Amino acid sequence: MIRKLNFTGRKKIPRSRVPVTLFNVDKHPLSFDVQFELSDLNLSPEALIFVEAYKRTSYMRFSFGTIGKFTIPSNRSLVDIEPGVIPLFRVKVVDETSQQGRIIALADKILPKGIDEGTREKISLLHVEFSEDLGGQIWKLDLSGGWPVIQVNNQIDLIKEIARSDMAFIALVYPEVVRKILNHIIESDEIDPELDEDDWPGMWLNFVGSMPGVGSPPSGRDASIKNDQMEWIESAVQAFSNKWHLLDQYQKLQHQGQE
Repeated sequence: MIRKLNFTGRKKIPRSRVPVTLFNVDKHPLSFDVQFELSDLNLSPEALIFVEAYKRTSYMRFSFGTIGKFTIPSNRSLVDIEPGVIPLFRVKVVDETSQQGRIIALADKILPKGIDEGTREKISLLHVEFSEDLGGQIWKLDLSGGWPVIQVNNQIDLIKEIARSDMAFIALVYPEVVRKILNHIIESDEIDPELDEDDWPGMWLNFVGSMPGVGSPPSGRDASIKNDQMEWIESAVQAFSNKWHLLDQYQKLQHQGQE
């Protein structure tokens, strides 16, 4: 893969330095907290800090003071973010000593952590959104917004509970989701897990590569490599299914339904 060069002098802030946590994840509006670990980036104390939440056409911006003096907004409710979606975040550090202002450091496509069952904090490689009327479809995978998202049809009763905990749904849907995501990574030539260790292609490759018998995907563009890559994807889907015992879980449900 061609590595991108930075000609702007803008510093990249690792996402791990600016973790975002969402609250009220099953309600609207969402609210958020963010932590900053920027002290060793040698940024001007007068530079301004902005946090932006966005999803599709929804967008909000919050001022967090300066590098030298953080100020936390008392109201961090995401009232302008459309209901049912999980927004991404970006953190901008802006030097406004010039007339136009200049972004001197940036973290983008920050996937927020959420609060599950009130106390258990988690971060996921894959979010589920419940905001879409998908017509005759039950679900679809959206790869257009920066991180993979499963959209499920909000016209289905109890779809939130089904998507989160119904083993039949998980067993039938998630292996195909993994297959689609890995195909996208291969087709996009995003197969270097070290290129950006906190961007989603690298995180997904590290996740599936850590499962028994999978490892790193073959790289290259000739026909023989393409076949090897497709075999690697299938081995990853199989390893994922084995890891979560999806066949056993599904068969147990079938037997319970026949009793």
